[in-house]
Amino acid sequence: MLHCSQIVRNARFIVHLLIFAIFACVSAQAQSFTNQSSQLPDIGGGFASEGTRGGSTSGEPAYSGIAIGVVDMNGDGRDDIVRIHQGSQVVITLQNSSRGFSNHKTIDLGYPVWSTAMADIDGDGTMDIFAGGDNNRRNLLLGKDGWQNFGGARLPLNLPSGQTFFAQGASFLDLNHDGNLELFVAGGEGKNMLWTYAGGTTLQTADHLLSSNPTPSGGNRSATWTDVDGDGDFDLYLAKALDGASSSDLRRRNMFFQSQFAQDGSHSYRERASTIRLNDSEQSYAAEFADLDNDGLMEAIVLDHTKPGSAHGGARLFRQDSYGRFFEDTSFGVSLGFKGAQLILADFDNDGYQDLLLAGDTNGTTRLWRNTGTGDFTPVTDFRVSINGAMQNPGTLSVGDLNNDGFLDIYAGYVDFIDGFGKIANVAAANRPDQLWLNNGNSNGFVKVSLTGDDSPAHGIGSRITVTQSAKNDGFGESTRATGTETTQIRDVRAGHGFGIMNSLEQHFGLGTNPAPVSITVDWASGKQQTLTNITPGSAVQIKEDVKPDLAVTGFTTANPAPMPGETINLSITVANLSETHAGSSRLALYLSDTDRIDYNVAPRTYTVEDVPVNGQFVLNIPYTIPANAGATDQWLHAVVNHGATLDEGPIGNNDRALPLQIGLDGVDLAISTHDTHTDNIDAGRYLYVSAIVENIGSQDASSSELHYYLSNDIRFNPQDDVRLGVENVPPLGAGATSAQSHSVRIPPSTPWGPKYIFFVANTTGSVTEINTNNNIEYRAIHVNNTLLPDMVVENTTATPTNVVAGDRITLSATLRNAGHGVPPEQTVGYFLSQDQTYDDGDIPLKFQNVGVVNPVMSIHNFIDVPNVGGTWHILWVADFHNVIHELNETNNAGSFEIFITGEGKDLYNERFTASPTSNIMPGDALWVTHRVANRGTSTAGNTTAAIYLSTDQTLSGNDTLLFERTVGVLSSGAGSYNARHITMPSNLPEGTSYLLFVADRDDVIDESNENNNVAAIEISRTATGSLPDLELTQASVALSEIQVGDPITLRITAENSGSSSSFAQSNAVYVYIYTDSSLSSDDPRLTWFSVPNLEGGASYSKTKQMLWPNSLGLTPGDYYLIYKIDPNNVVPETNENNNKVTIAFKINP
Repeated sequence: MLHCSQIVRNARFIVHLLIFAIFACVSAQAQSFTNQSSQLPDIGGGFASEGTRGGSTSGEPAYSGIAIGVVDMNGDGRDDIVRIHQGSQVVITLQNSSRGFSNHKTIDLGYPVWSTAMADIDGDGTMDIFAGGDNNRRNLLLGKDGWQNFGGARLPLNLPSGQTFFAQGASFLDLNHDGNLELFVAGGEGKNMLWTYAGGTTLQTADHLLSSNPTPSGGNRSATWTDVDGDGDFDLYLAKALDGASSSDLRRRNMFFQSQFAQDGSHSYRERASTIRLNDSEQSYAAEFADLDNDGLMEAIVLDHTKPGSAHGGARLFRQDSYGRFFEDTSFGVSLGFKGAQLILADFDNDGYQDLLLAGDTNGTTRLWRNTGTGDFTPVTDFRVSINGAMQNPGTLSVGDLNNDGFLDIYAGYVDFIDGFGKIANVAAANRPDQLWLNNGNSNGFVKVSLTGDDSPAHGIGSRITVTQSAKNDGFGESTRATGTETTQIRDVRAGHGFGIMNSLEQHFGLGTNPAPVSITVDWASGKQQTLTNITPGSAVQIKEDVKPDLAVTGFTTANPAPMPGETINLSITVANLSETHAGSSRLALYLSDTDRIDYNVAPRTYTVEDVPVNGQFVLNIPYTIPANAGATDQWLHAVVNHGATLDEGPIGNNDRALPLQIGLDGVDLAISTHDTHTDNIDAGRYLYVSAIVENIGSQDASSSELHYYLSNDIRFNPQDDVRLGVENVPPLGAGATSAQSHSVRIPPSTPWGPKYIFFVANTTGSVTEINTNNNIEYRAIHVNNTLLPDMVVENTTATPTNVVAGDRITLSATLRNAGHGVPPEQTVGYFLSQDQTYDDGDIPLKFQNVGVVNPVMSIHNFIDVPNVGGTWHILWVADFHNVIHELNETNNAGSFEIFITGEGKDLYNERFTASPTSNIMPGDALWVTHRVANRGTSTAGNTTAAIYLSTDQTLSGNDTLLFERTVGVLSSGAGSYNARHITMPSNLPEGTSYLLFVADRDDVIDESNENNNVAAIEISRTATGSLPDLELTQASVALSEIQVGDPITLRITAENSGSSSSFAQSNAVYVYIYTDSSLSSDDPRLTWFSVPNLEGGASYSKTKQMLWPNSLGLTPGDYYLIYKIDPNNVVPETNENNNKVTIAFKINP
């Protein structure tokens, strides 16, 4: 059994006077790091100034336990640090925009934290924190507004009755593919725990999704969730150890659970550690999987404490073969000399290969081992420091980019991992403070990728990213030789690592010295796939699911809009990316035309547009010579971005912009030559100092005009939607004259928190006639912090009793809290009865209560008499019901509590209604439909009729088609009537979406207390006939025609959707059967299977599989047939169902 953590709180040290590193920079023959712990703010000094340590001399350096994390906590694109000071105080330390860090929040949990992980589980845009300990102690802390506000919000993590729980490695992931995150925590003592979240204020235990708890349970140290077999879903590897247990004890034997989702769509898992040869039983504390040699197969490294032949255990490398089995690489030369706690695989030198970082007990040496790419790992760096004359070794580590330079850095905790008795411990002490090691970098290239899920979870957790780089850049006619070779790298996005730590969700890919652009493919957790191309090395790439880049020419100006033929003018062209997905490099073309439409018959001049990040821009300042033969007339110069459509974009209607030129003519042209906001960060309600210079770059004098300032939510100026902040009068300007303007404008107090834009607009009213108005608008980006508004939140809602009869009285209580900073006026709380947890106009009003000023907390109490409505309802408390308070957040004013009301009289309702299948249905298909009608009223209901209809919507009407009806007998209070049967879909089943409606008391013969719950709907869909796919096998082969048991065989398939271009076939499988003749029956044994991805019309998919002919089939020598069948379970409706099978004859020899 593990010893409980002891948190040693020594007297305060002035540690920065006592600590010094052996070297300011540690290095070897490869990557080096510099100890930059002086950038870390002390604990207890409050908010730190940028670039200073703590901003206070009264604090102390942080000293963490095992659990630490590096991840972007506030959504600003920079990795932050989560420190567990003294082993029990969660400290969120944010990376500043310039240099250094600031402590942002401290939450004292009061218990030693052994495990942590971070993810945005509630989808509000801010990371949440799991912090688990021993003795059943655990917390899930909910962040808000980038952790600007934290009122102690926590989601309860319930445990089964009698459960003993000791939290070890934790992970967030979407196990049941519903887009919501689950929380899996390995159990050091007792069972592993899985909690699911589907909104609201609680998580539910969900052990049914994963059976990972053999008897006896316990010994689980780390849980590695990753796609080991490359089939598109995450598998689980449990590293297990238990002090004193024998090697045959299941509590110290590692386990591998292979997901079956890709095979059959279920949420089940098979334990296959012995099958794939990863059933290590040498007391493992951590394990990681990665493609260490970039061959597309995952390797495994397991960190053991009892490695054979070593007194301290060690790291073991297992390589995967093409059959999915793992074999130990005994030449792996990584020796520890200490008991390991953490292992991290990441590319620290950006050479394209993932290196190995190990940490463990104080007596050892934590090292970085460089992956040479040739199968060897060489030690290059250690991270020991001298503190008070004693060498200290980090016991835990976390990795991310902590100075935003594209190289991975290390946050190290010098926790005592082994106590004086040789037992595993978690001892944080003030004489062993944490250290920050910043990577010194090199000349190698990189890309780093961060994801935003839509149907997938936040940050794309559970997705796989593949980066491919060719050996040369053929680009746009420029052939630049690269020094590397074509490579493909993969990373899985995981939230939670190792023995209780968290590494960055941003995925780093080193590119070595190869300058060629890369392509990035994301296989989202939702099953979707998305690819970006032409990504330049050195880019930080953001990708939002299902969102393409959107390049637009937003600025096109010249200082000389009236040039002469043959004259060279200077152009400034701004290309913006209006999308939430990164845009790779592209080409911009310039066309000169005598109309405002592009003349594509004219040969353009082209220029390179480099990568444009999300909501970013790229500016080209280029000379352009007017053709000598251009006539003296109005002409237009057109700038077209993404010329040649080299990028797959969203809207393309904004790719061009025209600049009017008056060749050989002159006139007035007002332009904003300089503009500034003098700060990029301001609180709402504050005054912002803005300045600009308006210049007349035309050849004629300009009369007086105006300069306006606007506040916008994006970089597209819209005077109708944007907020005007101020106006300045601009005096008359002669040709070439300028006017300097400045103003203090107030950011409205109601401005929401987040990025905003200040627009400077010259000649806003158009009072001056100009030859060019495209240079009248400029903008600056700012960030608005809204800390001045109140924010009313309803919490701690209770209702007593919760199971009532109509007319009963319920006592209500709740806490009304102001989570903002402004003081609200008096307000009214409304009480409502709702069928869900969200307030809307359809809810039943109960009463209203006037309350005084809430600042910061008020307890409110009331009662209601329950109306005569039966069923499950929610009581809603709605703060500021009349909406008289302007708040920081207007969406969190309601709290709820669930009750059940037994209505007086009769109440028939649909208790259960299911149908299978619900998609890809055709006329004549038989659906298995179940339903149960029940009476939850207090009186007996007589005979009624229940019916099922086909409808085009979810409302019963006279146009719906009757499918089935039956008589429901007398139902006493609480009784029900169940029915299950096949129902055949009629010939008039419409294409697209329709609904099955179940109707209780169809003829309305019962007077019920609730008439609104008699109809239930299930959505079904039919594929359009003209869009049906047609799956067939255009190739199916086996390399041998004669086979013996134990022979290696190679099977090949090519599956194709030969349907129309608009058809789509969902992911499927090819089964391979064995039989004595060329027909197929249900008794045929299945040899193997291939997974087939989604196939658009005309698309194909090829796959090769190698395997050994199994001896478990018991087949006697003789002639047989291999029968390949695609869509074996007939789940895909097709135009032709008769071409799904291919038969191959073969012989089994003695």
